[in-house]
Amino acid sequence: MDKCSRPQSHQGAHLGRPPKMTPKKIKQAKLMRDNSMTQAEIAEILGVGRTTLYRHLK
Repeated sequence: MDKCSRPQSHQGAHLGRPPKMTPKKIKQAKLMRDNSMTQAEIAEILGVGRTTLYRHLK
């Protein structure tokens, strides 16, 4: 089987939806949380859902 006929997942390509929370956003969210902002406020400012934020800050 040549390289062109293999599925992308076997070639090391990232498949699926790109992450909403980048390492930079996670760091920023932690700083905001340390400055007494609510997680709902942080999620709104960063443009992510509360559940997404909770998942990355636990």
